[in-house]
Amino acid sequence: MGKLFKNLDDTEGVFFQREVEHVKARSYDIKFPEMKARMLFPVSFEAGNWAESINYQQYQNKGKAKIINHYGKDLPRADIAGKDFVGPVRSIGASYAWNIQELRLSIKTGKALPQRRANAAKRACMQTENDIAFFGDSDHGLNGLNVDTSIPEIAFPNDGTGTRIEWAVKTPDLIIRDINLLFNGVVAQSLGVESADTLIMPIEQYSLLATVQRSSASDITILKWIMQNIPQIKNIEWVNEMNTIRVGGVIANGSADGIYAYKRDPEKLTLEIPQEFEQFPVQETGLEFEVPCHMRNGGLKIYYPLSLAKAYGL
Repeated sequence: MGKLFKNLDDTEGVFFQREVEHVKARSYDIKFPEMKARMLFPVSFEAGNWAESINYQQYQNKGKAKIINHYGKDLPRADIAGKDFVGPVRSIGASYAWNIQELRLSIKTGKALPQRRANAAKRACMQTENDIAFFGDSDHGLNGLNVDTSIPEIAFPNDGTGTRIEWAVKTPDLIIRDINLLFNGVVAQSLGVESADTLIMPIEQYSLLATVQRSSASDITILKWIMQNIPQIKNIEWVNEMNTIRVGGVIANGSADGIYAYKRDPEKLTLEIPQEFEQFPVQETGLEFEVPCHMRNGGLKIYYPLSLAKAYGL
C-alpha cells in the first residue's frame, strides 16, 4: 500500500489523517445562528446534487365558487394561472489548509490541528448561501427575497411626525395599523386565498416593538400585544438583511429599511440547496495540505408571490 502523503512518513500520515477527520467532524457541527435564511425560509434538498437547473412554476389562483341550483351544470371553474421558470444551480466553494511546519509541530507536541480555518471555510460558504437567500446573485441568475420583483408592495401612510413614514416617529396605534395593512394586504391581493404568518424586519424596528409600551396605560410592549391580539401572526423576527434593502441596485423606495409578511410554507417558497456543505479528502499541494469545501445552491424560489407582501421606508 502506498503512502498517504508523499511528504509525510507513515506515522505522520496516520496522525494527520486522524486529525483531519476530527477537524472535519467538528466543523460540520458548528451552527451560525446570526445567519437566519435556513430558519426563516423552508429549505428544499429535493434537487439532486447533479442538477444544473431547477424547473418550477409560479402561480396565481383564479376563479371563485358560486351558489348553484340542484341541477346546475354551469359550475364555475377554479384554476391556477402559472408561469414556468428555469433557475440555475450554482456551486459555492472554499477551502482551508495547513502547511508542513504546522503539521509537524502538531505531531511533535501532540496538539490538535487548528480548528478555526475549517470553521472559517464553512462560515464563508454559509454566508454566501445566506446572502443569496436574501439578495440573490444577478451575475449567476439566482433569485433572492429582496430582489424578487414579483412580490407586491404595500405603501404605508406617511402620517408620522412631520408626515414621515418611519415607525420611530409613529404612535403605537399607527405602527399596529401598518402591520395590519401588510397582513391584510396579502389577503386582499390574493382575494382571500392567501394569508401570511411571519413578519421579518430590521433589528432597529424589532427593538422598537419589543421595548415600547402599547400605550401609557399598558404594561406590555407593542410586540407582545401583537402576538396576543393578531392571531394570524405566528412569528416576528429581526433580520440584518432587511436594512438598506436594494432592488435592482437602487435603495428601494428611496429609503433604507424594509419589512416582509409571508407564509412560512414550502408550498409558497423554498430555499433550494441541492448539495449540503461537504468536505473533500485532503489534497497535498507543494508544502500545503488543502481541504476543498463545496455546496450547491439554487436560490430562493417563490411559487405564490401573492402569499407575500413587502413595505419600505421604516
